[in-house]
Amino acid sequence: PELALAAAEQAVALAPNYAEAYIWRARALMAVDRPAEALREVEQAMRLNPRYPFWYPDDLAHAYHLLGRYEEAIAAHQQVLLRNPKYQFPYVYLVLNYTEAWRSQRRQDPQTPALALEAAQRAVALNASSSLAHIALGLAALLHKDYSQAEAKVERSLALNPGSVDLYAGAASILNWVGRPAE
Repeated sequence: PELALAAAEQAVALAPNYAEAYIWRARALMAVDRPAEALREVEQAMRLNPRYPFWYPDDLAHAYHLLGRYEEAIAAHQQVLLRNPKYQFPYVYLVLNYTEAWRSQRRQDPQTPALALEAAQRAVALNASSSLAHIALGLAALLHKDYSQAEAKVERSLALNPGSVDLYAGAASILNWVGRPAE
């Protein structure tokens, strides 16, 4: 990640009015756990290119998520989906942000579990073989206190992508939540 950051910094130095260079630098900053700086870089890219592509708000959402600013991450993902409703990943990350906001008690809206479930269902509808979509559906099931569905979706997710370390981490979190930490 440090080499990517150095390259992105060089790109910005060479072309300070090129918005995409700021996006590259933002992504590299997020990779080295500097999300506050990354957020400023994405905002600069959006200023430089006011007709920015749909993925700029996705980068914005990622920075907000890393900062624990879940409501802003949710709003940014919704902005992505207004521009590209068939892009699966914002639906998955909406579920993650709804879940984090709910668990941290930063979001008390009683519609949150339903919104998370709707986002997860859309992710699965877009790609039924996506392990991420199924883990998102498992998280949404947790918000609904449907623990058997959460467990089933964890198992489906791992079956779809048994080599993913991130999925096993997500599965561990879900299984811990449903009271099966030993698995």
